Amino acid sequence: MYLDARTLPDQSRIDADLAIIGGGVAGITLARTLRGRGIRICVIESGGLAFDADTQALYDGENTGIVYPLVGNRLRYLGGSSNHWGGYCRPLDAIDFEARDWVPHSGWPFTIETLAPYYGPASEIVEISPMRFDDKAYWEAGTGQSLPDLPSGRMALRFVHFSPPTRFGQRYGDELGDDDNV
Repeated sequence: MYLDARTLPDQSRIDADLAIIGGGVAGITLARTLRGRGIRICVIESGGLAFDADTQALYDGENTGIVYPLVGNRLRYLGGSSNHWGGYCRPLDAIDFEARDWVPHSGWPFTIETLAPYYGPASEIVEISPMRFDDKAYWEAGTGQSLPDLPSGRMALRFVHFSPPTRFGQRYGDELGDDDNV
């Protein structure tokens, strides 16, 4: 069920067992994963069901450091930034988790093996084929072209998949909206 909090009287109360902040990729995925478990879930999205310029303007502000204008790169409505996502999918590599002495605060507190069991389900959610990212024979068969060998060991071929791209609000919005516990 969808409820627009802008239409609720002040001091209204919404009872739920779990509040998920954000109706983007992560929030929708979490709600879909937990629905049907007998808990009442409230997904709190800053925007509505469709783009709204006034809500989007909440991103407007001064940016410091690396230029990343939020007003053009992030979206505040159901589905979040998946509403303009290009669909580029690639799992992290083992090196992405390693500390690098020349990169402050680098390194993760776990390895790629911790995430590995979740890549298959994540592939389904973004509507791409099973994990064949580094299978050279698979890609050669699919393209009909031979790919070069890179024998030096200094470079490696890496492949990406492209999601349709999945617009999470459009793709999963009805499923969540029709659920009495979400």
